[in-house]
Amino acid sequence: MYPLYTDAYVLLDTNIIIDMVVDRRNQIDNKLLNKFLKLLEFDEIKLIVPEIVKTETYRHLDKEIDNVGIQIQKVLDDIGKLYGVSTLEIEGLDLSVYKKNARKELNAALTLFESKREAYKDDIFKSIDLIFNHKNCIQIEDISLMDMVLKRKIYKKAPFHRVEKESNGDGVITESLININQFITVNEKDIIYFVTGNYKDFSNPEKKKELHPDILVDLQKKSLRDIVKYICSFEELIGSELRDDVKNVEIIEEMEEDIKEREREIAEQYEKDIEDTIRESVGLSSLSSFESYVEEILQTSEFSSELNDLNEGFSSIEHSIEELICFYEKELRDLISDVPINSLKNLLIKLSEICPDIETDALEGLFILQEWSEEKYAELLNYKIEGHFECIEYGKKYVVYSVEQEEYTLDVDEMYLLPSPGEKDEIDISLRGEYEDEIWYAKVDISYGDIELDEDGGIGNAFEEGVYLKDLGIVDKLKEILNEWESFVEQEQAMRDDIEDIIDEIQSEDEEDVEP
Repeated sequence: MYPLYTDAYVLLDTNIIIDMVVDRRNQIDNKLLNKFLKLLEFDEIKLIVPEIVKTETYRHLDKEIDNVGIQIQKVLDDIGKLYGVSTLEIEGLDLSVYKKNARKELNAALTLFESKREAYKDDIFKSIDLIFNHKNCIQIEDISLMDMVLKRKIYKKAPFHRVEKESNGDGVITESLININQFITVNEKDIIYFVTGNYKDFSNPEKKKELHPDILVDLQKKSLRDIVKYICSFEELIGSELRDDVKNVEIIEEMEEDIKEREREIAEQYEKDIEDTIRESVGLSSLSSFESYVEEILQTSEFSSELNDLNEGFSSIEHSIEELICFYEKELRDLISDVPINSLKNLLIKLSEICPDIETDALEGLFILQEWSEEKYAELLNYKIEGHFECIEYGKKYVVYSVEQEEYTLDVDEMYLLPSPGEKDEIDISLRGEYEDEIWYAKVDISYGDIELDEDGGIGNAFEEGVYLKDLGIVDKLKEILNEWESFVEQEQAMRDDIEDIIDEIQSEDEEDVEP
């Protein structure tokens, strides 16, 4: 069966393009990507790419590829938490063998990924370049749409209808679709497939497979409503909607399993959506919402507030050190140069109380004083402090140094969650010193909550959920390090003040001697 339309256009959201080359949802393999490329090559479809989609794709690809290795390492770390069952009467469940085998396989996978990381990146970027530079790829400059995007945002029209929604990129994609006739000519016999996995922003809240009414109304105004078809996955586009466009019978047969797999995935997603609806009906959060809660607590907790205060303290220390560096680099030399020659010996005698190595002989003493000043300058200049804790993020590391220049690393684990009813997750935050036993912790504890069914199978009680951040000593240790710095700076400032007072005293005495 051949299609009834003249031309088929495909507008892919950024998340779909990234999914094509980085299988984040375990839904896509090379076969699907190759089929898509064949459809382009055989002129069966034309791809529409707004400039924002191209820009965001290249901007996010590096991070998404690196996340592959991060996720493997996270699973490796979690394997050690597994435990089995010991029993005297029956055979126990000993997980040691399974853990060993799992580690072996995952370590092999991680080694392979790390050894070929750059090759993977090169290959993926080549694949993306092949798509974007294809003869049937239509790239549109979307700068002209920004006024309409802003207007859409102001009026809270989809995809800006959600309170937390701020993505201008999705707004540009929406306006690109609505105003497609500004860039290409489409007629009533054509079809435009709009494909996105972001159904929360683009779908009708009551009908996931339909576009949001806000967008449909705008498409109707442009006489485009009947030719735009809304698709929620890349697999559905290739395996179902464009199946009749694939002329090769062998490819069609290969698609059969793809379609079945997609149907299974849709069923699983449906079950998840139903589960979220039930949870929300008893006051629990949807499982999909926990990621935002976990993100929020890192920025709003007392722990984060204390880190921000500490950051201000370390910044103040850095400023004080810089002032002391300036003093020994230039200011002290200028102050001494203003002391009359006949008062130098008296100055050196008084300064020797601070620096015992200073000679009272004027020439030798000045030479030693100069050396001492240069040493103080170099010493202060070499101090490392850091401690930039004003806005910590998951998956990042932060360094702070003690007065003794011992390095302490604040390591915030990646936010890798596996939301499941009745289960818990935790994210470790650690502060490590240079020695093995120097370690302090904080933890983000996540309880997903659960629903108890009554005897009739109905909804009963709900078990508590929550996201909590507990500090187990990190802030106290960082305060200790800051206090040491404050004491050190106070001592150095006191020495500088003493030197300035001595010079002022000598100059005052000299002025009294020259009075008539």
